[in-house]
Amino acid sequence: QSTTAGGLTAINKLIGDGVKYVSPPMFMPVNLAIADLCEQNKLMRVKSYGAGNVEVNPENPYMFFSCAGVSYLEPFWDYALEKYPNIKKVAVITPDDPGGATYQEMCKAYLEKLGIEIVYWEVYPQPSFDFYPILNKALATNPDAIETLYGIPPCSSALINQARELGYTGPVFGSCTLGDSNVINAMLTPEYAYDILSPSPDVNSDLMTPRVQKLREKVQATGASFEMDSLHLLDACSAIISAIEAAQSIDTEKVLAAIDSGVAREFEGSYGPATWGSYPDIYGNNHTAEHQLCMSVYTPDGIQFEWVE
Repeated sequence: QSTTAGGLTAINKLIGDGVKYVSPPMFMPVNLAIADLCEQNKLMRVKSYGAGNVEVNPENPYMFFSCAGVSYLEPFWDYALEKYPNIKKVAVITPDDPGGATYQEMCKAYLEKLGIEIVYWEVYPQPSFDFYPILNKALATNPDAIETLYGIPPCSSALINQARELGYTGPVFGSCTLGDSNVINAMLTPEYAYDILSPSPDVNSDLMTPRVQKLREKVQATGASFEMDSLHLLDACSAIISAIEAAQSIDTEKVLAAIDSGVAREFEGSYGPATWGSYPDIYGNNHTAEHQLCMSVYTPDGIQFEWVE
């Protein structure tokens, strides 16, 4: 159950069973609800694609992000400005998600550093599917780009489709991720799929890492769908196993010490080589990992995927 009560019930059972390593709930309120119990019992929690610094911080030393979504924001904007150098004004339309505050603060600070003006700012309740009232106000400011920061496919696709319907022809960005690229692309009106950038994997691309390609074969052989969410557990478990091997112990205290000391500094995640220590000024420790930037570029001919050097 994706509730705090359900999370507490589950974690108490895991503690009773002697479990020491957990891939925690993606939904931040549930993860926060189990945090105290996990810390008291020294359970190591590793989440892929995390963001909130209320989850990872020195007060929660056994909590980790094997892929820190915030690590993409700055290099994404550097990439976007190479492609669209005339962007001076941006409308930000982003979900009201518990983990989103960290993204939002970073976005404001980095766009100011780049000299880009935020002409409209809206944090919408999630999920939302009717964006016309928001977009009418946003487009009245004549933005050069729309920045969503992050999202889930039904909301991201609805926002893009409706913006195009209202006559917006500029770029749409999700600098942390719009969601699964192929799922969103399938939800878009085909003629609207242009000038859209998201630093998210195309899990069907042969440019994905060999381990992801092998996982794809196994999952699709069962008849199940293979999406971006399919990579989260692989990424988290890869980080755990690598740290255990570096610490030469399954004791979570020793594994924690190995990461803190730099003995366990790198691992091979879902998105290739990853390094612990993304944005220590935001998280107060080195418990978030950074991967190489990847990019899904939406075009009328489909998703163009690339690894950005």
